[in-house]
Amino acid sequence: MSSESQVIYQDDDWALDAPAKKDFEPLPEGMYDATCVEVVPPTIREDFHKNPQAQIRLVFATGELKSDGTQHTVSTRWLAVKTHPKSNLGKLLRTWLGDSFPSADALKDNTFKMKAELEGRLAKLTIEHETDKEDQVWVRIMRVKENADGEVVVPDGNYVRTTDREDADSVVDVNKELATEGEAPF
Repeated sequence: MSSESQVIYQDDDWALDAPAKKDFEPLPEGMYDATCVEVVPPTIREDFHKNPQAQIRLVFATGELKSDGTQHTVSTRWLAVKTHPKSNLGKLLRTWLGDSFPSADALKDNTFKMKAELEGRLAKLTIEHETDKEDQVWVRIMRVKENADGEVVVPDGNYVRTTDREDADSVVDVNKELATEGEAPF
């Protein structure tokens, strides 16, 4: 893949460039020690039934380095902000936090603050690759477990948090809306 942009429209007054594609260097499959570097703020996205719902992502920095010397970072798929036992986020948190998973009362009373509890927390990630129809490789976090005896991964500082990016205005703060429904863990 080239990192140069391509003109996708041009007339006498202006040209529209396609965004430059970055060269993607996938994290190899395997198990990795990692640190959660961001709980991406909730955004309203459509679920697979096309219903709008608040969803988050968890981003992890691993100790593995890319060819440019920076750490590999990987993120979960978008996860609905629901922590009941059958939800994807609930399953992930129970596997990762183990005995320190908050009680039902703490979740109901919104005393469990996901951002404060998870960012900076160590994890053991199981990574697998998926290939789509266009033969693009996607790195998938298949499992997040406790990392009680693993290596401490210190983030290298190159990851730019979602709220610190230029397009931060596109992040929708839905905490007030969720709080009225009794589901705001932030």
